[in-house]
Amino acid sequence: MPITIGFKTEDGVIWNILDNAKGHDIVRGHKLLKKDVPATITGWIYPIAHVIEIESIKVEGISMADIQKAAWEEDQLLAKRLMSRKIGKPPALGGAH
Repeated sequence: MPITIGFKTEDGVIWNILDNAKGHDIVRGHKLLKKDVPATITGWIYPIAHVIEIESIKVEGISMADIQKAAWEEDQLLAKRLMSRKIGKPPALGGAH
């Protein structure tokens, strides 16, 4: 199952971030993003699905380069886990299931 990362707006609505070309770094680099840190997100919302497709994001105190680096590091860890997969066994992606 893919990772779902989102955020809660000031009015209490929870939005999931679409993991596409622009949203991927935010989804994979989410460990840098802390609760109560102001961010400005522009994009397209899909209200029925509670999904936002990100066009751009600015997070106070965190550069996009930092987010991209964290996402790359997470991708590398995932690739390493997938490469250690045994035939006939599910991949060990980490976390409790």
